[in-house]
Amino acid sequence: MDKPEKLIKWYILKNYNSFEIFRISSSILNIAISYQL
Repeated sequence: MDKPEKLIKWYILKNYNSFEIFRISSSILNIAISYQL
């Protein structure tokens, strides 16, 4: 069996666009939260 890290990397490469959108929205969310504090 592959290591979890390999599977995660493969999954991210397969779904790179979705991951990029998720990463960008996460950073926007973090900025919004930091402004709330």
